Amino acid sequence: MSGDVIQPSQEELQTFYESNLERYRTLPSLDANEIVFNTREELPVEVSNALASGADAARLLEFEAGNADPLPNVNKLDLSNIFDDEFAERVFITEIGAWQGPFLSNRGQHWLQVTSRRASRLPPLTEIRDRVRLEWIAAEEDLRLQTQIDRLWEQYSVRISNAEAEH
Repeated sequence: MSGDVIQPSQEELQTFYESNLERYRTLPSLDANEIVFNTREELPVEVSNALASGADAARLLEFEAGNADPLPNVNKLDLSNIFDDEFAERVFITEIGAWQGPFLSNRGQHWLQVTSRRASRLPPLTEIRDRVRLEWIAAEEDLRLQTQIDRLWEQYSVRISNAEAEH
């Protein structure tokens, strides 16, 4: 409301960060290769065998038509939004190099091969300083606005007259 440009001190920023650590913790994530076969039908035996042996996507596409793309840095929530909760859970417990699927969609059969994993981590303040600063500013602006609203409430009283008497 004042129009002041507010910026936190280093101490305020550090305190805000330490008071909100869980907000900044990343979710566990993984990288995967996705292959979508252009069929919902049962796959030929050679494709099933190649999937079971952890063959790469290019090799699998030699046997069956489809598309392959990387799916980098996804967490379980991302996968749940793309596919569903059950498939996301199955992918997250799949061993690196193994294929998980199929997930059936109107595009065909989706299979994911986990290529790497990252554990949840708490980035240091130095890594996310700008994000923390912006969140501190937003919180401080909310606090200042509420303080001004509270002051206005103290200065005025509100009376509700009988609405029927006015008709």
